[in-house]
Amino acid sequence: MLSSTFGASLLAIATTLPLARVLACYNGGLPFSEIRGGVGENEDAITEISEDITTVCKAVEGLKIKKDEPFKYCDTWTVTVVPDDSCFDSCLGVCVPDCGSYCNPDCGGPVEGSKNRLEWEIWYEGDGDEGTMTQEICEDALQGVLNDCENGSKGDIGEDWWWRIDPNVGECSSSASTTLPEPPQAPPPADPEPSAAPPETTSSAVPPSTSVTALADPSPYPDSPVTNEFQYRGYKEDSDSDKATRKKIHDAFGAWGGVLDAAFKSLNDKDDKTYDRWFPEKAGDNDGREYVKGVFGQLFDSSTASPKAVIADLINEATDVTGTCAKNAATKAYMLSYSGRFHICAPGLSQSTLPTDNKCKDLGNAVSTKMNMLTGTLVHEFMHYKSTDKAPNSLGHIKDEVKSNPKLSFDLRKGDDSQKTFTNAASYQWFAINAHYKSVCNQAIGDPVAATAVDEEYEEGEEVSED
Repeated sequence: MLSSTFGASLLAIATTLPLARVLACYNGGLPFSEIRGGVGENEDAITEISEDITTVCKAVEGLKIKKDEPFKYCDTWTVTVVPDDSCFDSCLGVCVPDCGSYCNPDCGGPVEGSKNRLEWEIWYEGDGDEGTMTQEICEDALQGVLNDCENGSKGDIGEDWWWRIDPNVGECSSSASTTLPEPPQAPPPADPEPSAAPPETTSSAVPPSTSVTALADPSPYPDSPVTNEFQYRGYKEDSDSDKATRKKIHDAFGAWGGVLDAAFKSLNDKDDKTYDRWFPEKAGDNDGREYVKGVFGQLFDSSTASPKAVIADLINEATDVTGTCAKNAATKAYMLSYSGRFHICAPGLSQSTLPTDNKCKDLGNAVSTKMNMLTGTLVHEFMHYKSTDKAPNSLGHIKDEVKSNPKLSFDLRKGDDSQKTFTNAASYQWFAINAHYKSVCNQAIGDPVAATAVDEEYEEGEEVSED
């Protein structure tokens, strides 16, 4: 059996995420999918690990972590799936194809009942001596790893937190912590001071709880919501400003389906060359147009020109729940890709709302940021949602390979890394916007021109996977 460090190395995949980003995937060693043994893809194992992440992150909710005392945990897994014996028939001193992580010169494979382990670590690097972890940040960071890094990874969560999750062969060492922390409990009421006189009131003071206040339930848009419209949380019904913001986002979503419908019509028309501006002919070994239709199709039903039910699982947060808008004034919006919570920042709300707000005569003769609007920002954000990872023949989680200016996505298409367009949220955003305005404006629309310094600022975002 391989040692826990066999073939281990780091594959850097630095991205432009302002809050949470994977810094490096581990390249080699035991994949997540083989933690129960076997070879290659094992969706049951991935599902188990996803559930395990939720369990661990619930346990660290509210946990205070000191700078010099990181949270460490180790999880032992029993091997229940054994690869085909043919993988180990001939001891040739080289790995036989398709034998996975367990192929080695000794021809030793995983034995049913043997052990593997999953190692966890979270440490604090922010201001002060300690920080308080939340389930939301923990889970969005670690669930994103299952999409992007098959062998585990190390990364940071904003400027304050770092984490590591790493599957390895062999069980946890005797020195590793295998017990999760207990959730914080409210202190017991103090015994009353003895007194000869009776108390003046029968009420008693309740000591403050150290537990975290539960989030309020989200609610649907109150007035004629769109089919499968996402829900809203944190908007005050007695605030005209809050209600106006919520209506603006609702109206923008009302036009979202029309933009996606134009994208599908463009994809289905082989004579329409808009696709070629943003994506290459092939997505891996598959037809690129069909691949992009498969990605959009996770969110949008082209047969009915309406949002799919998964959109109803999203939650628009009224408040900047991660502090991303405050940290980066250029950010228009961000999405927590695993939980589906998203927030629109002030720059996102200050742009035009609907495609019809941008008049064809004012758009010029090339794709530019003049064409963007809040509807387009929603297109971008929704591409980050975990459902798009389930597209047929998925090439990976859709993140921000480049910032959201159209020229940068256009250059990505024309460069040596054109396959990254299929995992770049802005490529889908600008293709859909381009297709829409081509269908409604009776004028030629040329390639994007050079981006200005202002245009290149981070505009849309995703948390943990973030725009």
